[in-house]
Amino acid sequence: MKLLRSIRLRLLAGGALAIAVALAISWFALVLLFDSHIRRNTEDDLIRHGRDIVSSLIFTPTGFSADTYEPSDLRFDRPASGLYWQVSRGDELLRSRSLWDNALDIPARVDGANWHRGTGEGPFGQDLVRVARTIQESETSEPVTLIVATDRASLIGARHEFARELAIFLTLLWATLSLAAWFQVTIGLLPLRAVQSSISELKSSSASRLEPQRFATEVEPLVDQINQLADTREADLRAARDRAAN
Repeated sequence: MKLLRSIRLRLLAGGALAIAVALAISWFALVLLFDSHIRRNTEDDLIRHGRDIVSSLIFTPTGFSADTYEPSDLRFDRPASGLYWQVSRGDELLRSRSLWDNALDIPARVDGANWHRGTGEGPFGQDLVRVARTIQESETSEPVTLIVATDRASLIGARHEFARELAIFLTLLWATLSLAAWFQVTIGLLPLRAVQSSISELKSSSASRLEPQRFATEVEPLVDQINQLADTREADLRAARDRAAN
C-alpha cells in the first residue's frame, strides 16, 4: 500500500506507460508506412518491366508478338520464379516462361489510361502484387491486356523482418526513455526532500522558519503553509506558558 501512495512510483509508472503507448503506436504506423513504401516501389518496378514489354510488342494482321523482348530480370525465364508477365487478347496469349502453362487472371477493371495496381491469386499457390493496363494499336483495333506480377512472399518477409528489428530498437528506446524519466522524476522531487530536511530544523527550534526563497517556486505555497503552522504552534506554546505562569 505504501508503494501505491508513492509519488515517485506513480510518476514513473505513468511516464513508462505513456512512452510505451506512444512507441507502440509509432511501431504500428511505421510498419504500415514501410509496407506501403515497399509495395509502391515493387509496383513501380513492375511498371518499368511493363513499359519494356509494351515497347517490344509488334502487332500484325494475324495477332501480336513480343519476340524482341529481352527480360532484364532472369526470373522471367525461370518457371515458378515469382515474377511473371502476360499479354492477352481473347484466345491469344503471350506469357513469360516463368508462368509455364499457367495464366494470370485479368483484373475486372483495367484500361489504357493508367496502370491498374492491385493484388490477386496467382499460379503455384502464390499471392501476387500486380499491375495491368490495356494497349491498343489503333482506335479500331481490339486492345490487348498486359499484366506484370510478382509474388508477395518477399514483401511480407521484408515487412516481418523490419517489424521485428523495429520492435527491438523501440524496446531499447523505451528502456532509455524510462531511465531518463527516472532521472527527471528524481531531480524533480529534490525540492520536496529539501523541505523535509528543513522541517527537521523546526523540531529543534520553535523560532526557526523556512525561507521560501531557498525552495522552488512550485513548493513555495507549501513552505508558506508550514511557516504559518509553525507560527500558530509557537503562539499556542506562548499562550500555554503564560497561563502556566499565571
